Amino acid sequence: MATLNTILERATTILNDHEEGFINTTWSKAELLGWAQEALEHIAELRPDNFTTTMNIPLRPGSAQEAPEGVRAVLDVFGNVRANADGSTEISDDVSSVDQNLIRRFKKKRCLPEDDDGVCGDPGDNYRVTNFIRDPFNMRRFRVEPPVPEGANVEVSASVILIPSVEEGSLDDEIGVSATAVLHWVLMRAYAKDMESEFATRERAFYYSAFYSALGEGYFADSRISSGFHLGLEGHGDPRSGAPRELRKISGGAA
Repeated sequence: MATLNTILERATTILNDHEEGFINTTWSKAELLGWAQEALEHIAELRPDNFTTTMNIPLRPGSAQEAPEGVRAVLDVFGNVRANADGSTEISDDVSSVDQNLIRRFKKKRCLPEDDDGVCGDPGDNYRVTNFIRDPFNMRRFRVEPPVPEGANVEVSASVILIPSVEEGSLDDEIGVSATAVLHWVLMRAYAKDMESEFATRERAFYYSAFYSALGEGYFADSRISSGFHLGLEGHGDPRSGAPRELRKISGGAA
């Protein structure tokens, strides 16, 4: 599996920006890193399963919650995280997913879990989340029922889409997605810097199409290219497929 450094070195070579003593002169490494981050963001939109993982999310007081930075979406909440006496943790008390419109139909506020005597529980005693409600307008936000009481230390285990943050310190980290697609996006953005060169325009269009083709999204790419999207000409141009040449791939990289 290719590393981020492998991808950037390959991009620098293809861009012919690797002369000894003058490496990354036209396209700085910071620019390439930023475009690699963009690539991951776009891949997450098309292939969210590549970024799906499980993590514990600390909850704040009240019903409304928001995922930590870097999380694109909260897909599901499995249960409450319980601390054991030996310091280990376990997931207990399954959480049910409830439709937001259904919750609104209930006039009576949900009672906290009952105590041993069957009485409505104390807000600070044995609290647990029972229901999880997705925000239909923002996948990073969600609600829990009953609301988290003030002073309670609560975590839930959740399935999330987590996009890694690309930084210079992470150059040796393996890319867990299509390295070829990331490379193609970086090259597309690099050639987009030159808006007057006919060669750069052709390369930009090719790598834009190649990015989607690497992810199995060839039809979408062709429709976008034919519209003139990459040139700021949305709605112009006749339908035509991408350049008929072999896609450039990273040797040993993830397809």
